[in-house]
Amino acid sequence: MEDIENTQAKRLFDSLLNHTDEKTAYDIACGIKLSKSPSDKKKLEWAEHICNRLDNSFEKEKVKQIRMGCCCKPSLAKMKELKKVYTESVNLIDFAEKLNSLNLGASFWCDNNALFICYPVCYCSFVKNIDKRLPISWCYCTLGHAKYMYEYVFDCEAEAELLESIKSGGTRCVIKISKRR
Repeated sequence: MEDIENTQAKRLFDSLLNHTDEKTAYDIACGIKLSKSPSDKKKLEWAEHICNRLDNSFEKEKVKQIRMGCCCKPSLAKMKELKKVYTESVNLIDFAEKLNSLNLGASFWCDNNALFICYPVCYCSFVKNIDKRLPISWCYCTLGHAKYMYEYVFDCEAEAELLESIKSGGTRCVIKISKRR
């Protein structure tokens, strides 16, 4: 649809097309019109609307897939930087320790061959300035971001699991990344 001005709404619409028909995708993504640069109030209204529509229209796993599919992608430069650190690491524990030394705005640790990422604040460019809780479904896009990043870094399929989210009421954001065997 050419009339979708906002990149968040466009990514959501495109992701929805993988799971539903065009009319439903448009109704969810554009039920509340977003300009290219909406106010924080409008962003909150849209975020609440799409979470409500997604949560009431699809099963939880499908909502995760849809939100993961509309994530903000990390830059290739950032992915290459992390891949270099990973290839220079002895193991996953060493990788986490090296990441911590880079002061990336997150802390990293390993447990049972999984990498854990902990963000002390919400870094979501869309809602970080909004001081209100959102449904957990809003934060599923971060799983898409993490999965995309670490599949590149690890050079294999990965699974991402959201363990805690600031925007949904947690004190931090915690993501578990596991290599798919």
